[in-house]
Amino acid sequence: MRYLRLDRSDGGPEGEAAFAEGLEPDTHDLVVTKYGLSAFAGTGLSGQLPVGSHLVVAGVATEAGVMASVLDALTDHSVSVVVDAVTRGSEAGHSEALQRMEAAGASMIRLREILGESSA
Repeated sequence: MRYLRLDRSDGGPEGEAAFAEGLEPDTHDLVVTKYGLSAFAGTGLSGQLPVGSHLVVAGVATEAGVMASVLDALTDHSVSVVVDAVTRGSEAGHSEALQRMEAAGASMIRLREILGESSA
């Protein structure tokens, strides 16, 4: 999965969130419409992923949707949070959320690690 959209609309075209150019899903990608903070709450996502999968998480609102999704995912999966691919409402909330997710068992990684780039 590479995109979660928060869509509180009735499903009509005016209310739907659009994918950013270049990030459109392929036909085999799983797209989850979420209505609350966690991508796992009421979406059926947990049934779509094999237990024990490793999830790499990025997203908006570290201290809200990202953290809720990560904490829920840790029940059945290992999780890496891409710390330079999440955003925050406040620096304090962001830092606290990262610490809480790490304490719960998530690993913290940087985008360059995923892309195989050196830190030089």
